[in-house]
Amino acid sequence: MLEHIESLIQQHRHQEGGLMLLLHSLQDALGYVPAEAVAPIAKGFNLTRAEVHGVITYYHHFRSTPPGRTVVKSGGPSHARRVDRMN
Repeated sequence: MLEHIESLIQQHRHQEGGLMLLLHSLQDALGYVPAEAVAPIAKGFNLTRAEVHGVITYYHHFRSTPPGRTVVKSGGPSHARRVDRMN
């Protein structure tokens, strides 16, 4: 994972809005921005860890934890209770 982060840093560090581009790329690849990615990103962009963390937590799109599993159930009791019908 660290190699992937370093590659993204090299790819985006000199672009305008590079931090946001990197964070979006990382989020798309992993589903979240891991805490261990903050320090190398901060170093690569010459920012503090607090600045990078602030960007991650400010924007609702970025997650700092892996997404949970989604379980979808169909039929069964909810169908019997007619939950699918809105009043």
